[in-house]
Amino acid sequence: MDTVHTTADLLPGPAELRAHLRALAVLDQAICRDPRFSRYSFSTTWGPGTEAALMDNGSGDDFSVLFTPADVLVRGFDHESEMSPYGTDDKQV
Repeated sequence: MDTVHTTADLLPGPAELRAHLRALAVLDQAICRDPRFSRYSFSTTWGPGTEAALMDNGSGDDFSVLFTPADVLVRGFDHESEMSPYGTDDKQV
């Protein structure tokens, strides 16, 4: 099973990650004619000095990436992951 550390090591640096996620949001908006069905978004004004990249696939998987002056915070949920309580029959992690 992957850990948060092995997964984090696969991510690009903050500037490249920000560029990739921003491009995903732009492409998603360009391809998806109805904004209600867009999966990716990017907010440059999410909070004071903070930008946010968000994804919600409508099926229980989502992630948020916050870009702050101090650091980057990544939070995600995959309902079929080995670590998800919904990924096992006994609902245990």
